[in-house]
Amino acid sequence: MEHVEIQTGVTLEDFFHTFMDEAEFKEYRFAERVVSNLKIQGNTVSGSPRVRPSDCGRAVSTLSSILESNKFHFRTGDLRYVARFEQLIADLAAYCQKTYPSEALGAHILHARVRLFANNPDGALEIVEYYAERPYLIEGSFEHALMIALLYGQCHLQKGTLSSSKISFISWGRWLAGISRSNSWRVAETFAPFVGGSTADRSEHGVIPALMRRVSSAYAKFRRGSGSWATNSASKAIATAAIAHLAVLFALLGATQRNRGPHSSAMDLRSRRVLVTRAMGGIGDLLMMSPGLRALASRTGRPVDFAIPKKFHSLFQNNPHVNLLDIDGPPLDVSKYQTWKNLSFCPAGRYESKHRPKVKKGRVELFSLGMGVLPHELRQHGLKIDYFLSQDEIEFRHRFKAEKGLGARPVIGVQPFSRDSYKDYSRISNVINSLSQTYDVIIFHHVKDGLPSGNGILSTAGMPLGSSLALVSLLDAMVCVDSAFLHAAAAFDVPVVAIFGPTDGTAFTKHHSKAKILWKQQEFACIPCWRNEDIPCPLTQQAPGTQFEIGQLQVMSPCINSITVDEVTGAVGEVLRSNAVGR
Repeated sequence: MEHVEIQTGVTLEDFFHTFMDEAEFKEYRFAERVVSNLKIQGNTVSGSPRVRPSDCGRAVSTLSSILESNKFHFRTGDLRYVARFEQLIADLAAYCQKTYPSEALGAHILHARVRLFANNPDGALEIVEYYAERPYLIEGSFEHALMIALLYGQCHLQKGTLSSSKISFISWGRWLAGISRSNSWRVAETFAPFVGGSTADRSEHGVIPALMRRVSSAYAKFRRGSGSWATNSASKAIATAAIAHLAVLFALLGATQRNRGPHSSAMDLRSRRVLVTRAMGGIGDLLMMSPGLRALASRTGRPVDFAIPKKFHSLFQNNPHVNLLDIDGPPLDVSKYQTWKNLSFCPAGRYESKHRPKVKKGRVELFSLGMGVLPHELRQHGLKIDYFLSQDEIEFRHRFKAEKGLGARPVIGVQPFSRDSYKDYSRISNVINSLSQTYDVIIFHHVKDGLPSGNGILSTAGMPLGSSLALVSLLDAMVCVDSAFLHAAAAFDVPVVAIFGPTDGTAFTKHHSKAKILWKQQEFACIPCWRNEDIPCPLTQQAPGTQFEIGQLQVMSPCINSITVDEVTGAVGEVLRSNAVGR
């Protein structure tokens, strides 16, 4: 039979195939459009992705609903469903991994669940084992950490290899209970089938681990309904009592041994070595960790092992207080350390989200507390940010200054954008042009596009991070929004004109002795509101991420954008005079 062509050039067979696919796989088609739409969003004017973590999270939720409504097809290994889903979830995870690893982990967890449903425990273990061996890569999500351990245990149970698994569920539970003591019951309920099943669990010493193994064994027995006398209700009651006992034991371990990681055992306290881990950036946050690291190194008398992504190593390359480790390299054996402080569960983010808008502590304080540095220790060692220039960076700075003819006029740095566009100041280009009439200006941004250029204006676009930081040290002043180079300027004691609005300029500049905050608290009673990209402005109530007009300007936050260009340039002259800068 001949194919009948319709006007679009698509065969009738193709048309009906598409129609049937749309009908049977309607959820898939919708999810495919969601993922495809994420990938074409591009970047904001600052060069950051327009896609937000919540967007990736919603995409994962969309795919999760497909799993829930098609469990039969996944359990029976229907390749039409499984293969198509695996391709889609892998595509989403790969996209998210570039910008939002925590959301990517959510996609990986969902991928592992699908493989378990499809009776592929080896494939599921291939995904979760990486994180089970590297718990410090799990960014700030108790739920993700719990699910990784659960899936890891389920994979080994399904394979019949629980006894040879590499992790101790007692240690994982202790770690999670230490992070969230209110969730001790959930930890106990999740880990009850696994505790005592692995060699690592049996190597745990002490009275409490021994009790936990006994209770877990009893739980497993009565869940199976063992014993001729045991009725269903009796088994349920005993199993519930076992969970309650385990929850108490996990809570006790979490409260008394909160410094130790999920692979530590009671016999591992052999040295004064300290490990601090941070799976993500940003540059400003990492710089603000340096005072706490300095205090820790002083306490122990040795550099702190500091595991962060390799791309940020240049921030600490010459810092004598740290020994740098690549957090994405081979698994770190946290059991070798007396203390492990995991800043991937960000103490600053947790505090700010809990206390907004009444945030009083700065991030230098919060990161130090997260490392276990006491307030009096931080006061003793100071809040000053550390950055140590290498000889190559010093020579680059001198060479740049000579080649660009700097020195006749004061040099002003400008970081025009934050990673988060709700913090941006829409008149920053006007500020740069105005400053360049009187001063030499260096723009600290990774691209030149869309920013002023010409006489008196230079850019760090294309420079390595270390070179850009070296140039901060030759500035006479810095102008910036709430962003990384505000904190870089603090490291070199460079005076800063800091443009603030939604976030708290007082809290965020505590560590900077020469910061002049520009914000309009007298005009906006809602300052600081501590909104973010996913929370609308409390004044305009516009949808998150949308802009509105002030005159001819497109802005997200009216408070910060009510500051005039003259107010910014006038503040620059003021800080130069007050810090006796003149040529």
